[in-house]
Amino acid sequence: MPTQILVPLHTYPDGNSPNVARHVAQTARHLAAAVHGLLLSADFPPIGNPLGNLILDADALVRAAKSKSHENGQGLLRTFSAEMKRAGVDFRSTEIEYFPTELADKVSDLARYHDLTVLGVGSHDAALRGTAEEVIFAAGRPILLVTEDLDVREYGSVAIAWDGSRVAARAVGDAMSFLGKATAVTILCVTDEKALPNRDVGIRLAEYLGQHEIKAGVENLVTGDLTIAETLQTHALGIGAGLLVMGGFGHSRLRGIRTGRRDRRHPSRSAHACTDLALTVPR
Repeated sequence: MPTQILVPLHTYPDGNSPNVARHVAQTARHLAAAVHGLLLSADFPPIGNPLGNLILDADALVRAAKSKSHENGQGLLRTFSAEMKRAGVDFRSTEIEYFPTELADKVSDLARYHDLTVLGVGSHDAALRGTAEEVIFAAGRPILLVTEDLDVREYGSVAIAWDGSRVAARAVGDAMSFLGKATAVTILCVTDEKALPNRDVGIRLAEYLGQHEIKAGVENLVTGDLTIAETLQTHALGIGAGLLVMGGFGHSRLRGIRTGRRDRRHPSRSAHACTDLALTVPR
């Protein structure tokens, strides 16, 4: 049975970029996977204040928002159907309506019945990143985070963020389908951020992967003036990795990951300085 990929398709307020379909097609083709597109159509609770409804015509605002959500959704479905057909990927779709406050819970629940969930994020809609963060920590299943505004990345070269922890170990286990197909695997160990269990954690992981006929190199890094997330992403890009495998660690570190947004504190850092990320948070 092929790997089952879930792709939530946001439709409100701006929703996913159509370019996310190209990212998903490349991932599905790489893994020989089938794709389930989950079309997320926005719904809104009834307005309970008659005076507010009279002044703002809230009902008309709700109708306009739902119409925009529907239009965005149909456009995404057409793009996905065409892109998956072009890539030779099996594709099906379902649609659900949701109140914005329920979105992360609904996506997390469905993610538990798929092997991998691909979440597109970008600079055009902050809601995408907010949902992604919640799903990463709630789903209990592997997540692939792709920056949909950018060019599609190949996964021939894969980097692993490794510190010997159970979180990192789970992420490696969940990414074996990517690692087994890679032509180059590099283990990245940040040595000055926290005490590692021992000095040879990277070598031990390389030996383990070697038992699965996956040849991996080891590189030790220091953060300098960067955060650990920035250090890992910057180095992964520097060695040509299209995918960085890492544990979900915590909300604060996840927020340090760049997903196509320019860093306001360091404007010189390129907005395109990001890899795709395979993330796992053990429950």
